[in-house]
Formats: sequence, C-alpha cells, structure tokens
Amino acid sequence: MTELSSTDALRAELSRLGATVALDRLGLLREKVHAVVDELKAARMAPEHVVMAVKGIVYEANTRLSESRLVEQLVQWTVERYFTESSG
Repeated sequence: MTELSSTDALRAELSRLGATVALDRLGLLREKVHAVVDELKAARMAPEHVVMAVKGIVYEANTRLSESRLVEQLVQWTVERYFTESSG
C-alpha cells in the first residue's frame, strides 16, 4: 500500500470528522496540517497560498466544517507553522 501525501492524509482525516471534533483528534489534525505546510513551504509556496490551500482541503473534505471555528484553528496552525524557523 502506498503512503498518502500530506494533503491526502489531511483530507482523509477531515472527511472522517462530524460537526464537532473530539479533543483527542486535535493533536492528530495539527500534525497533518504541519505536514501540509512543510510540504508546500518546501515547494516555495507563499504563505497566503498555503492558507488558501489548507482552506481548500477543508472544503473539499468536509463542507460542514468550512464555516466552523475549527477552520480558524487550522489557519492559525498553518500560519504559526509557516513562520517557524525549522519548518520546510
């Protein structure tokens, strides 16, 4: 079995979520967001495009989440990770 790309892994995790997210899933989601950010930053994608990409993954995976507070958290993790010296 082939390993999923970081984008596919995040999309798969988001598609499994319901309207609410259990606290124990937040750590896993953060890891997956960080992997996506690292991959896109390494490809020299601008920070605003990385944010748009993460939001796009959310919408593709689970439209119920597209207007939730979880998206705000994912964006915050995205920005924090992008501007962390050790990422990418």
